Amino acid sequence: MKKARLYASQRLARQHEGDEAPGELYPLYTPLETFDRFGTDVSQYMHFVLYTSRLFFCLFAFNLANLIINLEGQNLAFLELDSAAAGVNPLAVVHTLGNTESTGVLAKGRQSPHPTPHPTSPHLTAPHCALQHVPLRTLSIGGHSYGVIEFITSGVLVVYIYWLRGKMSEIRTRIRNSTSLATLTAADFTVMVSHLPDGWGSDDVRGFFERFGQVVHVSVSLNNRGLILEMKRTQELRDRHTEAALHLLTKMSRLAKKEEVVRARVRSVRSLERFERHRARLRLLMRGKYQHTGHVRVTSSRAR
Repeated sequence: MKKARLYASQRLARQHEGDEAPGELYPLYTPLETFDRFGTDVSQYMHFVLYTSRLFFCLFAFNLANLIINLEGQNLAFLELDSAAAGVNPLAVVHTLGNTESTGVLAKGRQSPHPTPHPTSPHLTAPHCALQHVPLRTLSIGGHSYGVIEFITSGVLVVYIYWLRGKMSEIRTRIRNSTSLATLTAADFTVMVSHLPDGWGSDDVRGFFERFGQVVHVSVSLNNRGLILEMKRTQELRDRHTEAALHLLTKMSRLAKKEEVVRARVRSVRSLERFERHRARLRLLMRGKYQHTGHVRVTSSRAR
């Protein structure tokens, strides 16, 4: 937690010395309604994290018995016998919900007619000899509690998904229909500036506006309409070439007439040539420098 808090503090804005209002972290016990002011997405995410964390913690505790049995296996049965001889009831056996008892899951398999003592249990005598089990019979006859726990877990997850969907819809409706809630968005930190001087770039704009506070982002609107149109045209030619190539493959796979295959091949080659010419032109346009349109968006670290 200390490392996470330190890392989060380093990523906060306004952490320099002398800041009038340095950024602060929200404590872990912050009410979830506090995040409604940051919008629907942030509030829904915080609710999802809290609800899901609680659910998986409860499911972990519920499935702890199966986890212990899967890790320890039949050793739990011998551990129980040793503990009974010593007068101790270990915590591991308690968490298995009685599945290691003589009538439990691990003892309901097909038993060997010859009892086999545990090699590492010096306290065991003849009456405490453990029976040898067959794993397949153990799962088929005595593994009912496994199926019950897994069935309940799956059902809880399905119900949780539907419940969470309704909860997220409720949060979205509450935030959108709230008349007293002042929601913070990126627009509250961004201003639109016009009549930008010729030759100015993002660095010039940032340096000018940093006199009034910390500037987070600068977006300069460029007059690159020709580049955008050329990109759309190149994508259209790419799609046409793909269609022509697939048409050629179809003709060849169906063993069409030679004349049809030749026409399809010529169409594919020509579409590829047109696409390559436009792609080369697009690369040249991307290397060029474009003048701004006189408009720029400046995002600061403080709300307007």
